[in-house]
Amino acid sequence: MDYYGQDGHLFHDIWSSVDGKNWKLENANPPFATRQGNAALNYQNKLWVVSRLNSAEYGNGANDVWYSSNGISWQKTKQDSEWLGREDLGIVIFKDKMWALGGMDKNYHWNNDVWHSVSNLDK
Repeated sequence: MDYYGQDGHLFHDIWSSVDGKNWKLENANPPFATRQGNAALNYQNKLWVVSRLNSAEYGNGANDVWYSSNGISWQKTKQDSEWLGREDLGIVIFKDKMWALGGMDKNYHWNNDVWHSVSNLDK
Protein backbone atom coordinates (compact mmCIF):
# COMPACT_ATOMS: atom_id res chain seq x y z
CA MET A 1 0.00 0.00 0.00
CA ASP A 2 2.61 2.54 1.01
CA TYR A 3 6.20 2.30 0.22
CA TYR A 4 9.13 4.66 0.13
CA GLY A 5 11.00 5.31 -3.09
CA GLN A 6 14.70 6.04 -3.13
CA ASP A 7 13.96 9.75 -2.69
CA GLY A 8 11.91 9.19 0.50
CA HIS A 9 8.62 9.83 -1.33
CA LEU A 10 5.60 7.90 -0.06
CA PHE A 11 3.56 6.01 -2.62
CA HIS A 12 -0.03 4.85 -2.20
CA ASP A 13 -0.82 3.24 -5.52
CA ILE A 14 -2.59 -0.14 -5.57
CA TRP A 15 -1.06 -3.14 -7.31
CA SER A 16 -2.19 -6.77 -7.59
CA SER A 17 -0.54 -10.04 -8.52
CA VAL A 18 -1.80 -13.58 -8.99
CA ASP A 19 1.66 -15.10 -8.63
CA GLY A 20 3.72 -12.57 -6.62
CA LYS A 21 6.06 -12.13 -9.58
CA ASN A 22 4.04 -10.26 -12.20
CA TRP A 23 2.22 -7.15 -10.97
CA LYS A 24 -0.61 -5.04 -12.40
CA LEU A 25 -1.34 -1.43 -11.44
CA GLU A 26 -4.98 -1.33 -10.28
CA ASN A 27 -5.29 2.27 -9.06
CA ALA A 28 -2.59 4.94 -9.35
CA ASN A 29 -4.42 7.43 -7.14
CA PRO A 30 -6.88 5.98 -4.61
CA PRO A 31 -8.98 8.51 -2.63
CA PHE A 32 -7.17 8.01 0.68
CA ALA A 33 -4.08 10.00 1.64
CA THR A 34 -0.62 8.49 1.57
CA ARG A 35 0.06 6.55 4.72
CA GLN A 36 3.10 5.43 6.57
CA GLY A 37 2.98 2.15 8.45
CA ASN A 38 -0.67 1.38 7.75
CA ALA A 39 -2.17 -2.08 7.97
CA ALA A 40 -4.13 -3.95 5.31
CA LEU A 41 -6.11 -7.15 5.38
CA ASN A 42 -8.83 -9.18 3.68
CA TYR A 43 -12.05 -9.29 5.73
CA GLN A 44 -15.64 -10.03 4.69
CA ASN A 45 -14.54 -10.40 1.05
CA LYS A 46 -13.13 -6.86 1.03
CA LEU A 47 -9.65 -5.39 1.16
CA TRP A 48 -9.28 -3.04 4.15
CA VAL A 49 -6.72 -0.27 4.75
CA VAL A 50 -6.46 0.84 8.36
CA SER A 51 -4.76 3.78 10.10
CA ARG A 52 -1.62 5.76 9.31
CA LEU A 53 1.07 7.57 11.23
CA ASN A 54 -0.24 10.65 13.05
CA SER A 55 2.44 13.05 11.82
CA ALA A 56 2.26 16.54 10.32
CA GLU A 57 4.88 15.45 7.80
CA TYR A 58 2.43 12.90 6.42
CA GLY A 59 -0.84 14.81 6.66
CA ASN A 60 -1.39 14.59 10.43
CA GLY A 61 -2.23 10.92 10.30
CA ALA A 62 -5.66 9.55 10.73
CA ASN A 63 -7.64 6.79 12.26
CA ASP A 64 -9.63 6.41 9.06
CA VAL A 65 -10.61 3.04 7.63
CA TRP A 66 -11.12 2.33 3.91
CA TYR A 67 -12.38 -0.74 2.08
CA SER A 68 -12.72 -2.08 -1.44
CA SER A 69 -14.41 -5.10 -2.97
CA ASN A 70 -12.18 -4.99 -6.06
CA GLY A 71 -8.99 -3.09 -5.10
CA ILE A 72 -9.82 -0.33 -7.58
CA SER A 73 -12.78 1.58 -6.09
CA TRP A 74 -12.42 2.56 -2.44
CA GLN A 75 -14.91 3.77 0.17
CA LYS A 76 -14.31 5.28 3.58
CA THR A 77 -16.28 3.84 6.49
CA LYS A 78 -18.83 6.23 7.94
CA GLN A 79 -17.22 5.93 11.35
CA ASP A 80 -13.47 6.24 12.00
CA SER A 81 -11.76 3.98 14.47
CA GLU A 82 -11.47 5.37 18.00
CA TRP A 83 -7.70 5.14 18.34
CA LEU A 84 -5.32 7.87 17.18
CA GLY A 85 -3.43 7.38 13.93
CA ARG A 86 -0.36 5.18 14.28
CA GLU A 87 2.05 3.09 12.29
CA ASP A 88 3.20 -0.50 12.52
CA LEU A 89 0.09 -1.70 14.31
CA GLY A 90 -0.94 -5.33 14.07
CA ILE A 91 -4.28 -6.19 12.49
CA VAL A 92 -5.84 -9.65 12.80
CA ILE A 93 -9.24 -11.29 12.39
CA PHE A 94 -10.59 -13.10 15.45
CA LYS A 95 -14.21 -14.13 16.15
CA ASP A 96 -15.38 -12.26 13.03
CA LYS A 97 -13.96 -8.90 14.11
CA MET A 98 -10.90 -6.90 13.09
CA TRP A 99 -8.52 -6.42 16.01
CA ALA A 100 -5.92 -3.63 16.11
CA LEU A 101 -2.91 -4.23 18.34
CA GLY A 102 -0.45 -1.58 19.51
CA GLY A 103 1.56 0.49 17.06
CA MET A 104 3.71 3.62 17.29
CA ASP A 105 2.27 7.14 17.53
CA LYS A 106 3.68 10.45 16.25
CA ASN A 107 5.81 10.84 19.41
CA TYR A 108 7.57 7.51 18.74
CA HIS A 109 5.69 5.96 21.66
CA TRP A 110 4.83 2.29 21.30
CA ASN A 111 1.26 1.64 22.41
CA ASN A 112 0.15 -1.66 23.88
CA ASP A 113 -3.59 -1.10 23.56
CA VAL A 114 -6.03 -3.47 21.83
CA TRP A 115 -9.13 -2.44 19.88
CA HIS A 116 -11.71 -4.37 17.92
CA SER A 117 -14.18 -3.42 15.21
CA VAL A 118 -17.90 -3.14 15.61
CA SER A 119 -20.19 -4.99 13.23
CA ASN A 120 -21.40 -3.45 9.98
CA LEU A 121 -18.33 -1.22 9.52
CA ASP A 122 -19.41 -0.19 6.05
CA LYS A 123 -22.95 0.89 7.01
